[in-house]
Amino acid sequence: MRILQIHKFFYPHAGSETVLFHTRRLLTERGHEVIDFAMEHPENVESDYSEYFPRRREYTDGARPLPLRAWDAAASVYSVGARRSLRRLLEREKVDVAHLHIVYHQLTMSVVDELAAAGIPVLMTLHDYKIGCPAYVLYRDGEPCYKCASGRAAGVVRHKCVKGSRAASVIAGVEAVVAHRLRKYDKVDMYVCPSGFAGEIAIRAGVDPERVRVIPNFLPDDEVCEPVDGLAEEPEFFFAGRLEEVKGIGELLEAFESGSAGIGRLVVAGAGGDLEGRVKEAAERTPAIDYRGRLTRDEVREQLRRSRAAVLPSRWNENNPMSILEARSLGVPVIVSDRGGLPEMVSDGADGLVVKAGDSAGLRRAMTTLAEDRELAERFGAAGRERFLRQNTAEVHYAALVGAYDEVLAATGAPVSA
Repeated sequence: MRILQIHKFFYPHAGSETVLFHTRRLLTERGHEVIDFAMEHPENVESDYSEYFPRRREYTDGARPLPLRAWDAAASVYSVGARRSLRRLLEREKVDVAHLHIVYHQLTMSVVDELAAAGIPVLMTLHDYKIGCPAYVLYRDGEPCYKCASGRAAGVVRHKCVKGSRAASVIAGVEAVVAHRLRKYDKVDMYVCPSGFAGEIAIRAGVDPERVRVIPNFLPDDEVCEPVDGLAEEPEFFFAGRLEEVKGIGELLEAFESGSAGIGRLVVAGAGGDLEGRVKEAAERTPAIDYRGRLTRDEVREQLRRSRAAVLPSRWNENNPMSILEARSLGVPVIVSDRGGLPEMVSDGADGLVVKAGDSAGLRRAMTTLAEDRELAERFGAAGRERFLRQNTAEVHYAALVGAYDEVLAATGAPVSA
């Protein structure tokens, strides 16, 4: 099968790019041909198809002339250039099915129009909540927000939801209205949702439930290491991620700043974000908090092996975060909040603990429970690894993903390359 993978970025950037490159590798290793389409960028990974990538656009760079920024802003709503570049690629390459990841702003939903015109079946992975939130995140003023979930977008402008900028929010709002009113999302044959929660948002945004498939993320086989023999005797809790209020790092710091007796130590890895300064200050004045800055993937795994549990107490709606899968694969238990797809990943009291988002006292109680009972933590970790092996391995993901490809091909009657 010849599969077109489309993502606006083609270099390591965030979790969605990790999934993209994992997916490309998964498919090529099993004999499929993968064709790439993305935005041009100096950090891009090498691709045989880079000559077809549309030019990089930077409409927020204040140093560029205003007419060029205005042109790029308009193109972030609907990119004729991206559509034209994709057409040139399709004229050269036979494609059986197209798999979209994130296309907004840089490529735009214009690529869906071109694929539909070419009669190519289309799947789209919902890595974020853009389909129901012009600002991607379903979050405003410290709480989840669903006011634009049905396709309305006035709120994003009124509240300046995108980077606190009226201009950026207007662009995002216009893009959302155009996509929904011109029924761009109806041209996607199937939506791949890493969590049931993401699927629910798609349905609220108007997607037919029959076109939604929940397929959780996965780890490649060579990233699934042997589980820990046993958790360390001294309890350490590990947070790795952006140091932002939405990730619940504030509540995590509060839990340790109120006293470390009975709870052990907190190790924080990450850099940037609105709470980076607070994390540094907390580490300086609180012996139980150890701030490590940015760690490599290998360093993260090594710290996980020394941890009593990984903690992700997010205040916003996580989808299907890779950090949980990494801990699970090692047999390290997890503590998560009750937002988004997180409670789908963790059965409270069976393979981890689920706490109310924003509740620092509840978070502290959960960590104290595992700090004081290593055997319980080890049972949670073992159960979590078993769940990982059932749901998140490369083989499980491949079967579900190719099954989705086959399903849309059969439904549309599109021929498949030999």
